[in-house]
Amino acid sequence: MPKIKPIIILYIILVLFNLASLYFIIVLFSYDEITGFLLNGEKKSMRTRGPAYLFYIATLLNLYYLFYTVIKKKFTENP
Repeated sequence: MPKIKPIIILYIILVLFNLASLYFIIVLFSYDEITGFLLNGEKKSMRTRGPAYLFYIATLLNLYYLFYTVIKKKFTENP
């Protein structure tokens, strides 16, 4: 049975984590605003579109960089 390198396991975990993050970010796009109540009874609300776009772009860039690194490493290795 071939031995799996630890770096491959790390790449798989990072891809799965980024895909899960992408799912939650897409769900975050469906909310218009989030409302919470502070300890002193005040109401605090926050729009979610701005942070959702920021997280979306960051997650897609993480996935792009990860796949770029894996493909570059695969094609530069000696067989």
